[in-house]
Amino acid sequence: MTSLDPVSRLPCHDLGASYASRKPVHTYDNRNAWNKISPLLFPGTSIVLVYTIAVFCLKKISRNRIAPPSLPIITLGITLPIVLYNIAYIIAGWGIHKHSSPNFCDPYQDVLRNLLQDGRVAKRVSVLANGYLVDTMVVCSEKNLGNGRFVIYSNANNQLYEGSSDMILNLADKLEATAVLYNYASTGRSSGRLPNREAMVASHQSMHSFVATLGAKEIVDIGLSIGCGVQGVSLKHYQLNKDVRYVFVKIQPFADLSMLVGEILSRPLGFALWLLKWNYSSIDSSRALEHHEIIIQTGILENNNNSYEEIKESSKVIGDGVISKQGALATVLLDDSTCSKENKTFLIINELHGHFPKNLAGPINEQLLKLNKAAVAIAGAAEE
Repeated sequence: MTSLDPVSRLPCHDLGASYASRKPVHTYDNRNAWNKISPLLFPGTSIVLVYTIAVFCLKKISRNRIAPPSLPIITLGITLPIVLYNIAYIIAGWGIHKHSSPNFCDPYQDVLRNLLQDGRVAKRVSVLANGYLVDTMVVCSEKNLGNGRFVIYSNANNQLYEGSSDMILNLADKLEATAVLYNYASTGRSSGRLPNREAMVASHQSMHSFVATLGAKEIVDIGLSIGCGVQGVSLKHYQLNKDVRYVFVKIQPFADLSMLVGEILSRPLGFALWLLKWNYSSIDSSRALEHHEIIIQTGILENNNNSYEEIKESSKVIGDGVISKQGALATVLLDDSTCSKENKTFLIINELHGHFPKNLAGPINEQLLKLNKAAVAIAGAAEE
């Protein structure tokens, strides 16, 4: 370990603290003026609505003996729809991101201390993303410090990074990479009391911005379930670094969340999800993605002794217990003749939804090797 390495120089917040560090090591903000003001609408209109109702009740109960100043009746007509919309927005967010619910009990008060093993550097920091403190762990074996390779992992809806750290750290060790784990804004120990989709997407974007300051040369960006949706929306609006080599991994991704909810529950609920702006879709960004992408779905393996198999058509994709065959991102892209498959690898695994695949380091290392060979060839041609 060298003191010159950016990861080694990071401060470390108390691993057992129940809150994110109040001193962020990096700031990322992509909000426009409206996005900065709009979060104030809900508390502001709620106060106005409560005041209007309270004044009305006081007048009725006291028979006008107590008569605080009344607001115009039109105020109720303006504030009530805004408040009801925001209440529906919050409830939808709780359903999509389980750990954003205030009733969810955080069972991971001391688990982070287990990351401090011999030969491993673990730093707990916070990154400020659109005004939210995103609780982040940066973990690396000492032998891999400073090599410029990073793994970013985006949680499924029922995960916090504390509970998924072991499997990601094992994968990062096999990839000889630094693992970057984080909890979305308003989940886990990140700041924020209410779910906010834009802040959750910004949480993912901020991780890319953050690792750039740590000297990232190669980034393996992994999402599981809802994490694929967050990744997909994030990539649609984020400018990737042309000097960095990327491999994007989507594990059991849905194509479009509102369509999936409409299929599983009801079409009106799916439409409501879209109307409330809680939809996550990876279709457009995946079609446009020029970097390599590994898409992993549940399917029928020809040899059950294999951990995974590569496919070229969607016939072997099956439902995984949550996502149907037709709702799977792999099915949509493989069946789309206009979608280029040049930089895409489609794998199937014999696992139900939410299970992290075994031996994932193999196909990722294959793609990293190809990228490195291509980079060497380009550099050689440039010298000539």
